[in-house]
Amino acid sequence: MKKVCLCLLAICAASPAPAKESVLEGIISDVFSGDTVAITIPSGEKIKIHLYGIDSPKKEKRDAQTGMLKRPGQLFGEEAFQALKGKLQNRKVKVEIIGIEGRSEKQMGIIRLDKRNIGLEMVREGLAWARQSRSKGILATEYGKAEEQARGERRGLWKQDNPQPPWEFIKLWKMKEALLIGSLQPSKTLVA
Repeated sequence: MKKVCLCLLAICAASPAPAKESVLEGIISDVFSGDTVAITIPSGEKIKIHLYGIDSPKKEKRDAQTGMLKRPGQLFGEEAFQALKGKLQNRKVKVEIIGIEGRSEKQMGIIRLDKRNIGLEMVREGLAWARQSRSKGILATEYGKAEEQARGERRGLWKQDNPQPPWEFIKLWKMKEALLIGSLQPSKTLVA
């Protein structure tokens, strides 16, 4: 019985904390990419939010201290970042929390500026993919239609003939990084 209780405690401790509220209000204090921001709520707490139902091209990542490139960016990654920053930085918004995003434990939410759905705007402008696997119901249909229209009108990232989705870009980058790190490891030689 003791082991069962300990296992349950460990599982609960490892599980991401549920969203404290279903709707947050606050100021967007940081924009990290074309689909991730931080909102500062009235208590002063900063909460990282991934825009629900979208995935934007990745911008390059640099080490904050050294300035060294950690990961290259994709075409339109910087444009998506700048667009989201222009829409939201230092603006008062409402965020409808939808859930928690995977291992990163970022909150996922629909960010509304006045009555505008900012994630949907990013898809309409061709600055993000609609992630059907991350959205459900009427929103999935709305996001899907917005992406179709942006593709048809060759807006933003859809100016490219075959843009690489960010989830594929990240997967390939991680594979390349693993191969590079593996090739840098000293080889083990047997001494007789």
